[in-house]
Amino acid sequence: MKSLTMVRVFAAVAVAAIIVGCGSKDDRAAATKATPSAAAKAAKAAKAAKGEKARDEVMANAVAVGKATGAVNLQYELMARPAAGQPFEIELDFVPRRAADTLEVEAHGMPGLEVVTGGTASFQGVKVGERYKVRLLAQPAANGIYYVGIATKMSTKVQSEARAFAVPVVVSDKPDDKPADARPAAAGTAAAPEKSTKADETAE
Repeated sequence: MKSLTMVRVFAAVAVAAIIVGCGSKDDRAAATKATPSAAAKAAKAAKAAKGEKARDEVMANAVAVGKATGAVNLQYELMARPAAGQPFEIELDFVPRRAADTLEVEAHGMPGLEVVTGGTASFQGVKVGERYKVRLLAQPAANGIYYVGIATKMSTKVQSEARAFAVPVVVSDKPDDKPADARPAAAGTAAAPEKSTKADETAE
């Protein structure tokens, strides 16, 4: 009788050990599945960086109006071939060269080219090297060479710096037509040249 009891005890302990072992295995599998490995995170980050590099290679650099350097650079891409009377998108990528509290953007067209939507944007906590994206919807009235004027203002608590760009838009039935010069052909087609000013101080 005593031997039979001992056998039952050992059997119960063995079953319990198997159950605990299975549970631990399931828990480890679930934890492994729920928590991405460091290698997976690194691969994801590398893929994102590669995608940004590819975007940088296909986008064009907007022409600055005024000084050659400033607090922010601009790259752009026309998302479709512009056609007279048809709206099309322009993607703008703003790449700050200095950190700032805010980045404000304003876009405007010119006679014959209307900025339909996306003419203003604002970003907070601006970091160096980050890309801040804006999409414009523009519509040309007829064939011709136009410019979208882009005005930016980078602001901190003590200073604000403005910079302007011109984005050329060619509307033509001939696919090989390009603007002779990327700079505005007439005054008023782009925003005012860049300038740096002290922010207004207010007394408490």
